[in-house]
Amino acid sequence: MKRATLMLTITLALMWSVAAAAHHSVEGTFQLDQNKTLQGTMTMLTIRNPHSFINIDSKDESGKITSWSAEWIGAAQLKDEGITETTFKVGDEVTLVGAVARDTTARKILLRELTRPSDGFRWLGTAKDIVPPQP
Repeated sequence: MKRATLMLTITLALMWSVAAAAHHSVEGTFQLDQNKTLQGTMTMLTIRNPHSFINIDSKDESGKITSWSAEWIGAAQLKDEGITETTFKVGDEVTLVGAVARDTTARKILLRELTRPSDGFRWLGTAKDIVPPQP
């Protein structure tokens, strides 16, 4: 009986540690005190769990087109807010606001706000967000 209890304890501990290690730290990946605003054309939308992603092409300060990725909330949360893969399409002009990545060579942000000027669509984060939209 002691052996079975010990094996069960070890198994549960290993399962928990793998699950905990699978999720990255937002604070470790993004500079939460630094926002970046990007305007550009949506090139890809991936809605999935645990995180969704939007890719855009945006002009930098010199006019050069650069590709950016925005990490978003998961599919289940987006669905609760009425957002699906048909809400957007490749080619949509959008404005993204988000926390910049700590790795300055990675052109990615943690999405805090999304607008589509063509129809006035706005997503301003959720009450459950770790990082609420900035005023």
